Amino acid sequence: GYLMRQAHGRELQKCVFQPQLLKKYFPSWTKQDTVTLCITILKKLKYLHDRNVILGDINPNNILVVSPTEVYFVDTDSYQIEGFPCPVGTINFTAPEIQRKDFSTFLRTIGNERFAVATLLFMIMLPGKPPYSLQGGENQVENILNGDFAYASGERCSGKAPEGMWRFCWSHLPRYLKNDFYETFRKGGLHSTEQTRFSTDVWLRKFDLLQSGKLCEHDSMSMELFPTRLKKNPHVAYIKCRICGNEVPADKAMEGICGDCLNKGETYHCAECGQEMVYKNYHKYIKKAPRRTVCPDC
Repeated sequence: GYLMRQAHGRELQKCVFQPQLLKKYFPSWTKQDTVTLCITILKKLKYLHDRNVILGDINPNNILVVSPTEVYFVDTDSYQIEGFPCPVGTINFTAPEIQRKDFSTFLRTIGNERFAVATLLFMIMLPGKPPYSLQGGENQVENILNGDFAYASGERCSGKAPEGMWRFCWSHLPRYLKNDFYETFRKGGLHSTEQTRFSTDVWLRKFDLLQSGKLCEHDSMSMELFPTRLKKNPHVAYIKCRICGNEVPADKAMEGICGDCLNKGETYHCAECGQEMVYKNYHKYIKKAPRRTVCPDC
């Protein structure tokens, strides 16, 4: 027999991958902590890969997090070692070339594993959001098989990225990291095939760069886990919206009010038919129009 230290911590799936629980269990974390967590996990993966051990079923339920620098891998009995295949897998972490296959009938390659590693990193940096979760898409298997990655890299954009928080999280990643994820997950990308995906060594070097201040060199909000707007363009002037307090490009606001707030307003009901109406901030502050008491139909 042998003596093994008892693993402890919270499952990655039930802390970091759920925004509300992430705020609850790690309230002081910033984006820098998630970068450190990625590096900690990558070092463990590299240790295993250097010894020809493939996890196979990379699964956030099997990674326990104590802190950004203390992590445990558990449920290791399914790891692929030598000629013994890993018989299980999880859809989000399964490479397109082995989707819908019986995992117990073949040996995974390191290229298959590298898809799962990239997915794990993406879901830590956009806490819990799978790379193939998109607006108007098919199911996850179809999205992975089609390489239908929704997030933009430069001018390349599918227009399917989820609105709001997730788009903001993506926007605040450094340009080079967004491009690396894009080229890994988009069909036909430079690093999208079994033979061309990044190794743990390459990902380690890229995440190490984020420790040197690149994470927030253009915008201090990039350090927040859940930013409330897109990353600032250094060549654009910004103002603070006088209703919500968020910073927005000056040319996207009117009289100090952002577009989102202009479309919101006071909800009330028609005095005649009871139909719900909205007295928009645009009409109130820009048009200076009085609030109607009855709807247009009445």
